[in-house]
Amino acid sequence: MEAFSLASITAGVLTGILGNTADRVFLTGFKAFINYLKQGGKPVNHDLQKALRPCFLSALQTIASECLEEQPPPQLVRDRRIYHNLQHQSDTNSL
Repeated sequence: MEAFSLASITAGVLTGILGNTADRVFLTGFKAFINYLKQGGKPVNHDLQKALRPCFLSALQTIASECLEEQPPPQLVRDRRIYHNLQHQSDTNSL
């Protein structure tokens, strides 16, 4: 019974040491990350973001124009008593 108690105490001590070390490493990394965010400035991939923005907007405009082409004309919608969803019409008009 003493061996079991010694083993459980040893396991508890080792677990505490490992847990404290892992906590210290995590907090150090987290504090470094927070300091990096507080410093601000341009991110490393700023040029990539700048180049991808026009591509994204162009793709979005193409998708919106294709969706507008697929919509039935308004008079056919009224004749058949089918009302299409006009929820995103203002979004597509702005593009």
